Amino acid sequence: MQSTPRRDLLAIFQAALRRVNGVEAVRQELVRDKYQDSSPVYLIAIGKAAAAMTEGALEVLGNRVVSGLVITKHGHLDGLNDERLQLIEADHPVPGTSSLAAGQELIDFCQSVPSGVRLLVLVSGGASSLVEVLPSGFSLQDLESLTRILLGSGLDISAINR
Repeated sequence: MQSTPRRDLLAIFQAALRRVNGVEAVRQELVRDKYQDSSPVYLIAIGKAAAAMTEGALEVLGNRVVSGLVITKHGHLDGLNDERLQLIEADHPVPGTSSLAAGQELIDFCQSVPSGVRLLVLVSGGASSLVEVLPSGFSLQDLESLTRILLGSGLDISAINR
């Protein structure tokens, strides 16, 4: 097949999509990484791509995943269903009550993981809204108001998350 600018651009575009695909990116990284032994693994995935990243991890790690916590945006579980996983949908882009519940579930899950085992933590965009634990004296209404102001300010997400 002869190369044409259109074919070349399409190939580049498809390669770029594969690189940012959560399933593919995690799968490739785990294949290259130190997860090739038979050690049990506990998994945490947080973000809008949490389901896809988890899928990639399960493809490589299989039954080695003992337990996991997946926290993603409402409607982003993408059919993920595995009895070893606790699946939570939380609020994004403005944190809400489900973000607070997810924050507590994350704390509880981390406390339940035995010491000395492998813990794989996968984080993608949206995590800062999906998982919240409020400091003393700061209400959810305060957080919601502040988030709305910052999102409306024109600042990029990197500046907001600082």
